Amino acid sequence: MVRWYQAGVFYPFFRAHAHIDTKRREPWLFGEPYTSYFRNALRLRYQLLPAIYTAFHTSSVTGLPILRYTLVSRYLIDVSPQVMQFPDDKEGFSIENQAYLGDTGILVHPVVKKDVEVAEFYIAGLQVPPSVGVTLLIAALL
Repeated sequence: MVRWYQAGVFYPFFRAHAHIDTKRREPWLFGEPYTSYFRNALRLRYQLLPAIYTAFHTSSVTGLPILRYTLVSRYLIDVSPQVMQFPDDKEGFSIENQAYLGDTGILVHPVVKKDVEVAEFYIAGLQVPPSVGVTLLIAALL
């Protein structure tokens, strides 16, 4: 649940509700250390609100998606998010598990699987070792 909150921080619409017949999942019900993880994610979301609002405005003017994933862009403008940000970087053309938040330069690579401790991500022109990626993720969200 924590990882979904952490991923949701970067999405245009961030809601933490469920159907009435599902198990309750308010952040405070999980106890520590999880409550702090939720709190840190929500604080990051509030810090990002100016960037998210700017991305919404840019999207309303240009029609470009707010979160530029390949899946979205494949159907709308036929290019991957890497292509949109770095059109000359052919190695990034097939990247589908990360996205950029509007024009902010913030690269989002959600890690939502349980017990995953290492995540590789791609930065145009640079392949980041897994250990660096995990350090960046922890620094950003926990």
